[in-house]
Amino acid sequence: SSAECAERRGSLLEGAMHSAVAAKDEALWVRSAALRAESHALFGRVDLAEPLSRQAVARAEAQGDPALIAIAYTSLARIQRRLGALPDAKASHLHARSFLKDCGDRALHTHALRNFGSVLYMLGEHAAAQTAFLKAIAIDTEDGRLADVALSLLNYGAVQDALGDRTGARESYEAATATPLATPFQARVAHRRVTTANLPVVRAHDSRRRRHAS
Repeated sequence: SSAECAERRGSLLEGAMHSAVAAKDEALWVRSAALRAESHALFGRVDLAEPLSRQAVARAEAQGDPALIAIAYTSLARIQRRLGALPDAKASHLHARSFLKDCGDRALHTHALRNFGSVLYMLGEHAAAQTAFLKAIAIDTEDGRLADVALSLLNYGAVQDALGDRTGARESYEAATATPLATPFQARVAHRRVTTANLPVVRAHDSRRRRHAS
């Protein structure tokens, strides 16, 4: 079950943290602790999630590694978003972005952009969210991370719908499902959003079918 998988993953992360302490590998500890904090938040353990995440931030800053700091702050922002602390999540993302420029990890950059875009969307800052998702799509397309492109397209479609571009939203959802490496879960999300929002059909053969039925 998903709960059992999550429990096993949590145990692995705890093991990684212990191994990092034994090996005095601070980078491994920060990465493992950030992920462990997010898993705590996912299962409602706020009492464990945020303190561990802030500990990861403090230890990342002590190391002075831009990539580690960006990872820790992005993880903290994801937890703050889950807790509904959206202004705090936005601030954490902005802090993470100031270090992403120096770390040179483009995959980490687009991961942070997607999460930042989600926070902006939830705050109602749709134009800024649109910019974040478009940047993520452009970088991941260039680098060939097609599964991540599909994920960003799903998010981008939601923003387009919120901005009133319902045809554009439909196109983004369909592009997401047509992207090679798009997961079955992403396809289900796209289908559900199209159906729930009753978005207009944009494909030519669908349009013809609708005219013939009328």
